[in-house]
Amino acid sequence: MTRINIADGINLNIIHSDKFKTNELKINFTLPLKKEIAPLASLLPAVLRRGCEKYPTMLLFNRQLENLYATGLGGTSAKLGEKEVITFTASFLRNEFIPDKTDLLSLVCELMTDFVFRPLLEDGKLCASYVEGEKKNLIDRIEAEINNKGAYANKRLFEIMCEDEAYSVSHLGTPEDVSAITAESLTEFYRTEFAKAPVEIFFVGVCNEDEFTAKIRQSFTPFARKAEPYTEDTVKETVQKLRRVTEEMPVNQGKLSMGFRTGACTAKKNNPQFLVFNEIFGGSPTSKLFENVREKLSLCYYCSSRYVSTKGIMYIASGVKVGDETAAEEEILRQLDAMKNGEFSENDIEVAKLSLENGYKSCYDDADKLAFWYFARIIAGEENASIEDVIEKINKVTKEEIIAIASTVIPDTVYFLKGTNLDETEEADEE
Repeated sequence: MTRINIADGINLNIIHSDKFKTNELKINFTLPLKKEIAPLASLLPAVLRRGCEKYPTMLLFNRQLENLYATGLGGTSAKLGEKEVITFTASFLRNEFIPDKTDLLSLVCELMTDFVFRPLLEDGKLCASYVEGEKKNLIDRIEAEINNKGAYANKRLFEIMCEDEAYSVSHLGTPEDVSAITAESLTEFYRTEFAKAPVEIFFVGVCNEDEFTAKIRQSFTPFARKAEPYTEDTVKETVQKLRRVTEEMPVNQGKLSMGFRTGACTAKKNNPQFLVFNEIFGGSPTSKLFENVREKLSLCYYCSSRYVSTKGIMYIASGVKVGDETAAEEEILRQLDAMKNGEFSENDIEVAKLSLENGYKSCYDDADKLAFWYFARIIAGEENASIEDVIEKINKVTKEEIIAIASTVIPDTVYFLKGTNLDETEEADEE
């Protein structure tokens, strides 16, 4: 990857790849995750997508995308640790596949700056009717979250476990917060918080690097900003008291979510050891949790562990039959103790390393995944890291290091979503 500073607060990252017939251009704006700005950050991309100065309606906007050989363009927001990232993405044909030799790359760059930086304004404010329409869509999306009970249980786990940390905040906000947004408040957010967010531009595809860099510099230099530096996430490695919360819902399958604090996080640079530990413990179809808790003892419909590296948090998501939650929790903790005691083989380690290596290499087959992988490294302060670097570190991890990192894992919170409908015909809605 080539990384170039374009202007104050704006960097361009070029990842050369000829594996795809399309190029992908991404613009990432990173903000601290805060309750007061989360709903604004989630609403903004949808409002901007409705129209800009040059193409003031969605019809005109979409017609221009069709003129650009069916270019795809959109915006989203997502939670990355204790940060909220607003991303605008364009996917478009490489120039060499266009019969009339149109310089599509340059045209898409122009459209992206129109989309993001030249919004449609009415009386100096973002279009009120667009704001109101997208507010309804966002509220519907928030209220629909509860339909995925597994994801909902994990969300509640983090709200309880991280109640005094930014990580407890939903990047979408609440229906009440969204309802309170006005065209005036969203415009103020756009002109203040959004305007000082650091910008990371990613290009994945084929280009003449010098010519493309010059084009990006020309397009984006007018939007230079005094960007605020990235801040590290709050990391807690100790637990004062194990918390337990049970809530009921009229569903059939129970959802058991368990949160753990660990001694591993991005800031300490011991991710490779934890990645291998987690892969053996609960991160793969050959993990101890899958083979024992699910397959051997049939205590869960699904059971896996995941790692939030910036926060030093591991969490376990499982679907259980109501009445089996205690036995499932006990077996999960027994498997964790077994890892701490070194009850895993060298073959387990090699299988885990190979699985991780294959997972990382698969990034090369997906432009979106590849851009995100490098973006996450930049956010973590590892802008010079490559996929090969991480694989190399993973392959050097020893059994002794895995045991040592396992010993730092401490239970923090147990959340159980108890189903009150006892009809066992419900399907398992795995994450």
